[in-house]
Amino acid sequence: MSIKKKLSIFVLGLLLIPMLLLLLSMQHFFDQQIQENERNYLQVAMKTVRNDMENRMEEMRKAGWLFVGNSNLYKAIYDKDKNKLDLALHNLERNYSYLDYIAIVDRENSILVSSSPYLLYPDGSKIKVLAASSMLFGQTHVSEEVVGLGELFTRDSLEYNQFSIKILNQPAGAEEYLRKALMGIVIVPIRDRTANNEIIGAVILGDLLNNDNYFAERYSRNLDNSFLAFSIDGIRIASNIQTNTKNNFIGSRAPHGIGKYLADDKQYFGKVKVDDEVHVFLDQKIFNSAEEPIAIVGIGIPEEKFSGIVSNNYKYVLGLFFLCLLAMLILGQLLAEKISCPIVHVTDLTRDYYEKNFGNKAVLNGRKDDEGAILQEMFEKFTAQLELRKQESRLYLEQLECEHEHQKKLAAELQKNNEQLELNVAERTKYLQESLNELKKVDVAKSQFMANISHELRTPLNAIIGSADILKDDILGALNKKQEKYVANIYSSSTHLLQLINDILDISKIASGKMTLNYSEFYLKEIVLQTVENVKSYVVDKQLKVNLTFEPDDFMIEADAAKLKQILYNLLSNAVKFTRQGGEIEIYVYRREDAAEFIVRDNGIGIAEQDQARVFVEFEQVDSSYTREYEGTGLGLPLVKKMVEMHGGYVYLKSALGQGTEVIFLIPLQPKIQKQ
Repeated sequence: MSIKKKLSIFVLGLLLIPMLLLLLSMQHFFDQQIQENERNYLQVAMKTVRNDMENRMEEMRKAGWLFVGNSNLYKAIYDKDKNKLDLALHNLERNYSYLDYIAIVDRENSILVSSSPYLLYPDGSKIKVLAASSMLFGQTHVSEEVVGLGELFTRDSLEYNQFSIKILNQPAGAEEYLRKALMGIVIVPIRDRTANNEIIGAVILGDLLNNDNYFAERYSRNLDNSFLAFSIDGIRIASNIQTNTKNNFIGSRAPHGIGKYLADDKQYFGKVKVDDEVHVFLDQKIFNSAEEPIAIVGIGIPEEKFSGIVSNNYKYVLGLFFLCLLAMLILGQLLAEKISCPIVHVTDLTRDYYEKNFGNKAVLNGRKDDEGAILQEMFEKFTAQLELRKQESRLYLEQLECEHEHQKKLAAELQKNNEQLELNVAERTKYLQESLNELKKVDVAKSQFMANISHELRTPLNAIIGSADILKDDILGALNKKQEKYVANIYSSSTHLLQLINDILDISKIASGKMTLNYSEFYLKEIVLQTVENVKSYVVDKQLKVNLTFEPDDFMIEADAAKLKQILYNLLSNAVKFTRQGGEIEIYVYRREDAAEFIVRDNGIGIAEQDQARVFVEFEQVDSSYTREYEGTGLGLPLVKKMVEMHGGYVYLKSALGQGTEVIFLIPLQPKIQKQ
């Protein structure tokens, strides 16, 4: 077999085995990836479900607070005026139609009125115990509980039958029912507003989940092809599971406790066969007020939803695998030919050299198509001829031996020196490479931080501020007072956070030398008035008095107008923030010989002498009880100092604790440094 064929077979084996191993690894990777995607998808969906349930409980809690806040309620309870209490209860029931269990009890924990004539409130029942505890401690109780229907409604009543769950797949003639209900409970104590807030009763609100598809339908609207079910003792009490052959699974048994247990999330994740479909599911326990597991909320999705994506990806990778394999085979063939050609050429040269130098024609006994055998045979003939000439060369070799030994010593010394030199070069190169890598990591981290801050925070914050501004201006319709308050809070908090991000970016730009000044000539008075106008709303809110003094009345300055406005805004913001209601702020602007002097003075809380040096350090804040009442990052005055110094000026302050603060800074009328 020729050397070319041998090389072709070797290259084929060398390429085929790793590619097959790679294919198996990719198959395993895709299996793991789909399982990871399914788990992540269901965990996000589970958070959505639990958020909806928590929102419903919060709405019930607010409804209870609003109900007990009625000033006429406590009088009706004292008088045991059932007509007024019934009217109040029916109004509550009309506004919150999903409430299934409503009762008003007195201080002796006896029912005054209820939402149904069949509603029960027996001694020792779970709800009555919780109500007694709520009134005893005077605290609102919010929890999810499993309660027997016999403790809630009269047997065979409309409500009792409505919330009973018929268990499916029973033996012929058997009719077994689940007589328990999963319910959200809110208990709000009722206080007498005229008698030192004495507790005179409580209102009890309950929302039963049995046969209630509210959460299931809301979940389906948000997440297509996904199913939700609640279960007690392994029996589904509410569900929107559907298959090709069945669309009602309420009363069926749920596969709890199977699958992989996710300890960090306290959830079970796995697969189960539902009729003819395989569903991927995620179960999570529901706990009552005693932290006992009482029910299960489970979500699932047909596995075939993910199979299409994975199948397409797998086909794509498989096609790519065979294309790569074909390319590798062609490349291996070319490589084998490339390697074998020189060997064939060397074989021919060896034969010619033998015949020319030894005067004999080479007679080969091996296979003529095997270049390796030919080379081996030729070298054997070379060895025989060389042995004959060895005797002739011995005398010559003896003469060269002494010189050869000397050359060996020199070569050994040279080798030793070369090795030491290479070692030194390698150590130095490693040190320089490590230093360079550390510098690169620092630069990449900084660039990544700046990019993430700019894009990931400023962009959504601008969207939030814009949306809040639209709502605040009633462009999309009028808001009620509570909505106006919340929108104002969103707008204020988002603006504050955006300002914080901008301050951090400014500090970073200044530190890295990337911030530049855009010089222009302008009248100073207009800049000062614009800045005062920007904080006018805060001044009016705190009923502050602002006095302005210009000497002369107005004059020109060459500086960066935007940076100067930011300096003044930061100082005025601090003055407004730390000045008490009805205080006074004074602003003085003087023209000196070659600079403009600015003074911002307030009669606020002041700064202790030992803390004054810290206020110009980034992220430092003075620790006093008054300053902790306000938001702040400690970047305002450090930015002021850096921007003033960029203009070639300087800044300092005077302050006394409890007497106010005076900040003075000077900026040259003409720039003393080269404009950037």
